[in-house]
Amino acid sequence: MAQENAVEGLNSTMLIIPHKTVDNIVQSNTLVHAAYTLSIDQMRLIYLAMNKIENPVQLVNGLVPAIEITPQEFRETFNIKSNTVWKRLDQLADTLFDKKIVTYGKDKKGRQTVDKHRWFSFINYSIDDSSASISVRFAPELIPYLYDFSDNFTKLDFKEVAKLDTPFAMRFYSYLSQYRRFNKYRRENGVIQTPEISVDTLKEQFGFAGKYEEFGVFRRDVLNPAIKKITHHTDLAVTFDTVTKGRKVVGLVFCILDQKDGLKIKPLKKRLPPRPHCTAGSTLEWEWYHKCIDILENYRKALKEFDPEEELSKSDLTKLIGYYNNVMEATQANRYLDVLNQLDEKKKKKKKT
Repeated sequence: MAQENAVEGLNSTMLIIPHKTVDNIVQSNTLVHAAYTLSIDQMRLIYLAMNKIENPVQLVNGLVPAIEITPQEFRETFNIKSNTVWKRLDQLADTLFDKKIVTYGKDKKGRQTVDKHRWFSFINYSIDDSSASISVRFAPELIPYLYDFSDNFTKLDFKEVAKLDTPFAMRFYSYLSQYRRFNKYRRENGVIQTPEISVDTLKEQFGFAGKYEEFGVFRRDVLNPAIKKITHHTDLAVTFDTVTKGRKVVGLVFCILDQKDGLKIKPLKKRLPPRPHCTAGSTLEWEWYHKCIDILENYRKALKEFDPEEELSKSDLTKLIGYYNNVMEATQANRYLDVLNQLDEKKKKKKKT
């Protein structure tokens, strides 16, 4: 079990963490797949503490060294403009101590085990605002997941994950990053395809168990915003395919690309806003038409940047033509009518061949 492995790890006085540098975070995949719920500030504090782990590390009486974090470095690391960071760290010290992590494994008989841990065994903070700081020590039970492992780990570029501003986006980036090390998940075109994960497992691991029963709502409010943030702000680009059982979405398969390699991934279309309840021809309706036009035009531009041969779907082109006609821009409407007709001609030629 995890506790037994932790105790064995305490026999060493010096531990060397594979691939750990001052620029990254290295953690066991058991921790990547653990179930826990944290706020954005709690997630940031833990990731910053992970980043500040020194390598090699000297154990003293089976304990890892405490890690000191100042409000200034917390603010600068995560580009926080607020001047109340110290107060936020003070509150974090109290709330984090009771936060639990649930990890899953197997015992010597092959039976499924569920272990519950705390993040920190020690938290200390000063009460003098002029020299404020907070010190934390990761709990001994976490040594196998942060300090003492040789394989099955995930390495993160800390600067990349620090750009994200929701706890789900930060953890989801970690989850996706674990597959970058393994060639078996990489296709010939450079796309990394993850194994299928059930929607229920995904929600449980990331703190959404019992929430968002409708997948459409989960996709709209949680999954798509995180994918957009990761794709636009980090070195990963992400899309996903759904796995259905009947009409129900039961699983997800993610496709990722390392944007540092100069590879591109097909962009996602932003959801069109719902039609407002208003009088036909009103200013509110006029504004709605222009919002829809902007979304479809920007999506088409992104498609063309991805691949000049890409085009809006027939459905989206029809909508765009209708929006332009309604705002009395006949030239643009006719332009896209020509594009639509060209699509139809291409389909006819393919059928003949």
